[in-house]
Amino acid sequence: MGGGDFVFLRDPQRRQKFYEDLNQLFRGLRGRLYAIVIDKNGFRDRLFTPLNPYDVSLSQLLSLVCGPKGIPGPWRPDVTRIIAESRGKREDKELQAVYQKYRREGLSSFGALYVQNRQPTTVERLFPKRVDFLRKSRVVAGLELADLAAYPISWAEIHQRWDNPSYIALAEKLNAVVVFP
Repeated sequence: MGGGDFVFLRDPQRRQKFYEDLNQLFRGLRGRLYAIVIDKNGFRDRLFTPLNPYDVSLSQLLSLVCGPKGIPGPWRPDVTRIIAESRGKREDKELQAVYQKYRREGLSSFGALYVQNRQPTTVERLFPKRVDFLRKSRVVAGLELADLAAYPISWAEIHQRWDNPSYIALAEKLNAVVVFP
């Protein structure tokens, strides 16, 4: 770890306090978390046709946010904007194209449990026309929180160990988690 704003994390006591404060922050937030965890090794080993894990994650995540089939519209979330961390011009353009494809053709479960296929009309009705990509340098609170939540959730799910205090704090906010494959 280099210098900079987080050099204090080298001190075990300050690092512990930092993690405790983060856990308290997550416990106090109003909101729901949805997580898609892809075990990339298992993903590659189980598929006959190569798929992009980011494309699969996006489809799975959008389907989870739709909620179970049969839930009346007023109880579904109102998603007015989707913000994703930019990964580069080409990658952003490719993911935007996939998102547009999902809006035209619907969502697939890709065989994952608890994820349902969705019709294009549902996707168009519930989600905005496009994904907005922002660079990491913009320091968007929601993207930073997503980054902080991603590692403890994915680690716990892949290793099936849920005793980490960070995961425990996040689990209180998890609305749905899908581990794929």
